[in-house]
Amino acid sequence: VGFIFERRVYRYLGFALSTLLVLKFIFSDWGYQENLRIFTFTVSWQAFLSFAGFISTAICFGLYRLLQAKKDASDSEKLLQNFYSGFSVAYLTMYIWEVVKPLWLTLGLSLESLLIFALGALLLDKYIRWYALAILALAGMRFCFYGRFHNANELKQLFLVYGPIACAFVEYFIYRRLNRKSLIPETEAWLVKLVFFAAASLLVFAIVMYVQQIWITLS
Repeated sequence: VGFIFERRVYRYLGFALSTLLVLKFIFSDWGYQENLRIFTFTVSWQAFLSFAGFISTAICFGLYRLLQAKKDASDSEKLLQNFYSGFSVAYLTMYIWEVVKPLWLTLGLSLESLLIFALGALLLDKYIRWYALAILALAGMRFCFYGRFHNANELKQLFLVYGPIACAFVEYFIYRRLNRKSLIPETEAWLVKLVFFAAASLLVFAIVMYVQQIWITLS
């Protein structure tokens, strides 16, 4: 309504409602144990609400991008656009956390981070890139401190161990390309080196943990 009738007050009310719903979902609905049954399809409330939240906030973000393209957005509404992108990423992350099996969760988060980072690169949106890096950090911590894939077969181990590392390096190369083309601010350039350091650290960790001891020095 706020976008159709160009009423800023309705857009502000919509943002306030979105904020309340995000907080309610995190602190109340996330612990709800019931399932939602639609015909023969059963899904948890957490998955349903997080997916619905992702769709709604992603649409709001897209509408604000259109508003900004028309140069009708105020400075405060540009800030709301960044909040909506953050809400959307948070909902998507919680959806993946709910529906992906624990064995594949680290890889799922890494792929999510890569896709969001690529979107941030295409839109030249530093906030989306930062959200992607936060998810990559979450995936990295889970990779190092939680996930252990020694019992997986060789094919699964290839994806589970080296998939997240490959995602981290791809993000680094995208970041480096943006930096070389001067498409990111100078204050953000240090993150390029940080992403490379994180990707290299994950690779070293994987070699130490999953390569047979006799081959570690050669690796």
